[in-house]
Amino acid sequence: MSVAMALTNTLLSHSNKYGPADNSHVKDDAPVPWSLRRRCTVDTYSVAGIDVYTLTPKRGAADIDILYFHGGAYNAGMIAPHWWVVRSLVAATGATVHVPSYLLAPEHTADAAYPSLDAVTDDVLLAAGTRRVVFAGDSAGGGIALAEAQRCRDKAGKNADHLVLFSPWVDVTMTNPAARDVEERDVSLNCDLLAAAGRWWAGDRDPADPLISPSNGDLVDLPPMTVVQGGRDVLAPDVIWLVGKVRDAGGRVHLAEAAEGFHVYVAGWWTPEARAALRLAAQGIRGDGE
Repeated sequence: MSVAMALTNTLLSHSNKYGPADNSHVKDDAPVPWSLRRRCTVDTYSVAGIDVYTLTPKRGAADIDILYFHGGAYNAGMIAPHWWVVRSLVAATGATVHVPSYLLAPEHTADAAYPSLDAVTDDVLLAAGTRRVVFAGDSAGGGIALAEAQRCRDKAGKNADHLVLFSPWVDVTMTNPAARDVEERDVSLNCDLLAAAGRWWAGDRDPADPLISPSNGDLVDLPPMTVVQGGRDVLAPDVIWLVGKVRDAGGRVHLAEAAEGFHVYVAGWWTPEARAALRLAAQGIRGDGE
């Protein structure tokens, strides 16, 4: 473990663990930081009633589109670390990044949110033409990215060329007993609070429903994927199980693991572990070796 990672874990351990108990999370998105505006042209447009940010590099743009779904336990808007991840992906790949500001729980459930998410996904795939398209996301957004890839496959239409999943939340039930074993070492997440957020998002559905917990869905014939996961994260047991299940189904997965990595440690761009994971993610986004 690097010194930078150790110091970050120590600082995070003094903050409150994330959870939706009082629904006090900020719904409004953090503004696009100046560091991204300096690098990219930022446009905002509406699709099916939700806003979508599009960030296009001013120099060195590649023929790649990333559809990025942010995390936040399905009940919080974009925060600064989400933009840090987007900034790192743009810098590493030259991709144009589309970020939907999707409907949030508990005011909205997955059944209310997915029609607009589906519309954004379809629009990005259609507009891309022959350009390379990558679905990416962190935490809850990683779950959305996986669910969207499953939907596109089932429609037998165009799908992403690659998936990039940062600490994806792929089973919102939080019933894996191994997650409880990790909880004491997790500096930011609480299993019970996450399970409550998952029930909000599920609404009238069973939280184990594949739309809500996509690791329970069909994992055959999905795009190649890059998965980045830290060991000090209650989601790690389900993510590692997902990776094995995808491989058993014949899928290709590149896995970056950091044993002492916190939840979505890739946002910690100051750590060597995050920089290494971003290099692997960039290879997948570009399609190196595929």
